[in-house]
Amino acid sequence: MSDLRRNQLVVPFGVGATYDYLNFTAMTMAVDYWGIDPELKKNLAINDNRLIDFINKKLVDLEGDKCTKVRFICAPPIGPQKNPTDNQKAITHSYKAVKFPRWGVCSRCSSLSKFDPFSSKDHKCKNANVPDRMRGQPACGSLGNRAGKIEPVRFVAFCPKGHIQDLPYIKIMSQKCSDRCDLELSGTHSSSRPSLYLFDDGRGHGFNSLRMYCAICKNTTSLKGISNPDDREKKLDKFGAKLYKCDGCKPWTGEDKEECDEILDVTPRSSSRLYMPIQLTSIYIPEYEEEMHEIFYDDMYANWIEEDTPIIKIESALEILDEKTKKGLSNQEIINLIQNERNRQKEINLKLDGASGDADISFLKKEFDTLTQESVNEDKFVSKKEKMNEYSEKINETINGLHSVSLLSSTTALLGFHRKAGGNALSEFNAARESADFLPAFEVKGEGIFIDFGFEKISSWKEKNPNLSKKIKQLKKNAEQDYFMHKESCFDPGYILIHTFSHMLMRQLEIECGYSLTELKERIYFDNDEKMAGLLIYTASADSQGSLGGLVRTIKPNFFEKLFANAIENSYICFNDPICIESKGQGHSGLCLAACHACSMVPDLACETLPKNVFLDRNMLIGNDENALGYFTSL
Repeated sequence: MSDLRRNQLVVPFGVGATYDYLNFTAMTMAVDYWGIDPELKKNLAINDNRLIDFINKKLVDLEGDKCTKVRFICAPPIGPQKNPTDNQKAITHSYKAVKFPRWGVCSRCSSLSKFDPFSSKDHKCKNANVPDRMRGQPACGSLGNRAGKIEPVRFVAFCPKGHIQDLPYIKIMSQKCSDRCDLELSGTHSSSRPSLYLFDDGRGHGFNSLRMYCAICKNTTSLKGISNPDDREKKLDKFGAKLYKCDGCKPWTGEDKEECDEILDVTPRSSSRLYMPIQLTSIYIPEYEEEMHEIFYDDMYANWIEEDTPIIKIESALEILDEKTKKGLSNQEIINLIQNERNRQKEINLKLDGASGDADISFLKKEFDTLTQESVNEDKFVSKKEKMNEYSEKINETINGLHSVSLLSSTTALLGFHRKAGGNALSEFNAARESADFLPAFEVKGEGIFIDFGFEKISSWKEKNPNLSKKIKQLKKNAEQDYFMHKESCFDPGYILIHTFSHMLMRQLEIECGYSLTELKERIYFDNDEKMAGLLIYTASADSQGSLGGLVRTIKPNFFEKLFANAIENSYICFNDPICIESKGQGHSGLCLAACHACSMVPDLACETLPKNVFLDRNMLIGNDENALGYFTSL
């Protein structure tokens, strides 16, 4: 039984992530194991062909030509409901998760035991023995409901390739066991007769205070040094093999262990290093309204398109198919649908052909062009440009146009994830599926405000500020050791300006309008070649905060004038000044300058960049001694 919302199965507890369920801790398995049949897939499918085409381009970049093509993006199924409607029944299904970590420790007697992989009941300790340090007290096994609860261990081991496993407890303890101890061969690790104990000696020195105890030979050992990469590299077991060599475990796939020569890293299981989701978000664009015909949910028809099967062979196959399989269509209608879909995919592939960065910009440009229109009134997208003559001269000097987006649809799909090992190493990409033709996604409807800064205005500001190049040079120097491949546009003063203003404005929205920052999300449109310079702030929540009109209301002159002025004024204030304002690099890899959590950083869910909260600098807004002018200095 899970208490997760559907959206949480995409982010942040998607494939490969661990989550504390009601009675145990588990890892979400790859979508291949969810058992989604074609009919259920059709019911769960989200119509966003533009995003699907872009996903396939990104997957080729991440996995190469070996990647499986994605044909659908599907919302996760819902759990069983009381008195479900027909619509609810059509999307009711379970998803797969596997217990992880596999080891637990008793909260009372500190015994280590392996979880029953098939039980979802409360895990009460049944230890019939009393460890020496608890002599005189009753055993957990005699206390019934008052016995200690077996909690998942607090830390796990993983490697740069994304493999993840429990610490090799038995091997670690065996180093200190006596010669006659048979822990590795006959030690029991059930909760009724455990052979290992893991306890804290109370000295408060982290891993140095953790000790293991063998109930067979009565010896103990410390976990001292386990957090030191050099110590883990040098540590050998009693056979001369590396003690912390990765076992190649991929619990989220159900596969057997694969060969891996990496050395394990150790971290708490709640650490952000363990799971870094790779996701793509799309704003619905009206011109891509066309829905996929239902015949393409049938693998046979989809394979004819994918494999470019000759039309003559398709015609022969259609002659022997029954009417039910043909969905009531004539042979010629099916041929026409197949040819149209092939032409559509070829057209999309031509648009996305080329460098990954070019595809990113092309993808955003479609949205930017729609957002900058005078007005759009569609079923899933409604926007209108405000009358700029109703706003002050100060706003008109720095902003080209303001747009209220009273309705929009946002779709987020999970492609896979990284795990970050020690140092600056970023793990390999791990896909959310192995061979399935769909990815998990969620769609939310909301509202937003769009600010068109005007590319010419920002270009003019950059030309008047040649000293900006010093800051960009500093950022690029800081990024030399970073493990992410950042786009060149991220280092542009225009991008940093818009990104920092976005964060200041979202923080002001939280103060003045009552929005939680986790309910807001940014989308930045900036590119020198395409002459884009825009910012969309929108509600990204599936609850009522997403569509009550509160955000759109803030774009009206009487609200926005004050909101805008206060956001700029607060850019001058940081409790960490003068350290923050004079910083040469802080945050992840030093990719922020004058920006910290006290002034301009926001929760990860609100920030668009990966990693989060980078390429921020308040000086771009307000200026300093090195920069002649901030963009808003004159205000």
